[in-house]
This record gives sequence, C-alpha cells and structure tokens, in this order.
Amino acid sequence: MGKVLHASYSGYFPSCITEATREKGIVEGSIEDLMYIYWRVKTWELENITGVFNTSPFNWQFDSSNIDLGSTTANTEERLVCGKNFVSNNYVFFKVLTGDPVEPEAAGDFSIFFSPIVTKKQNEEVYQMTFIQDFFVTGSNRFSNNNTAVLPQCGTIVIKPIGVTVPIYGGAGGNLSIEISPVEWWSYGGTYDTQTGQPL
Repeated sequence: MGKVLHASYSGYFPSCITEATREKGIVEGSIEDLMYIYWRVKTWELENITGVFNTSPFNWQFDSSNIDLGSTTANTEERLVCGKNFVSNNYVFFKVLTGDPVEPEAAGDFSIFFSPIVTKKQNEEVYQMTFIQDFFVTGSNRFSNNNTAVLPQCGTIVIKPIGVTVPIYGGAGGNLSIEISPVEWWSYGGTYDTQTGQPL
C-alpha cells in the first residue's frame, strides 16, 4: 500500500512519524507491516487463546473452545483517518469464557488496539506502533499494558499475517498464548477483495 494523502507529513499514518525508542505497549515491524495491520484489516479473529491469566483471587483459565469472534469499532474506512477521535476508532473486541473452576461461566473481555501513533526506532529501520491489550474478567480488576506500566509479562500475542510476537503485560502474571488472524479486509472502493485481502 502506498502513501496516503492527509495532514501528516509522513504520509503513512494520520499522525506524523517521529523518532524514538519505546519498550512496552508497542508492536514492531517494517512500515509495510504496520500499514497493513492498521489500514488493510477490518475484522480480526481470535484464532487461539490458551493458558492462565492471574488476578487476585482467581487464576482465569482460557481455552480455544470458548472463543468468540472479534469485531472492530471502525465501520468505514474514513473512520481510520477522519474526525477528531480517529485515534480511538480501531479497537477490536473479543468475548471469551474462562475455564476457572470457581466461576467456569465467567465472561471475559479481551480487546486490542492498533494505533496510528507510530515512531521510528532510533538508528534502525524498525517502526513501533502503539498497541494496547486490555483484559477484563468478571469479578476481577482490569489490567492493560501501556508505555509506562510496570507489570509482569503474562504471555504473548502472535499477529499472524506479519508474523510478529508481542508481549502481554498485566495482572500478577500468567502464561497466556494468543493468536490473531484477519478474516475480513477493507474494500477501498473495490480495490481489494474483502474476503481474501488480495487486490482486485
């Protein structure tokens, strides 16, 4: 995908790319990788989630049989760039059930957020996109990672189309293993097949 026309002088994302190096709350990749997951993918599938997410007083156990498909908050391509609230328009929400023996039917919310806020890693051809993972399980507190959180790593997310593994931080720890894959792509006026993501 080429550059887009908007107010950002970088031409890749709605906000300008600056140079910095961040440690947490990011997904790293080439400029093409990050443009793909922000601009191209409309709907993601929580393809696999296993392991335990530790919160007091429970250890929430997840398994793939309890997955619900995720949906994005953006409903048109324009919402990815237009309007004052564009930064919050690319959340993806998933609903899952836990396998906790105490509350086996407890509902869990898992959301991810790909942001157009991108930095170029200092002295490298690597780009870092703000990437938030947020867990909320009934009866527990909410734990989410961000750029300043001092939280233990409790697992990993694999973003399958670009083959990048992102750490999960939050709670008292855990060993979650999560995979997400695209299942629907933006059309951009018939430019791409929405079911395959391939150019038409």
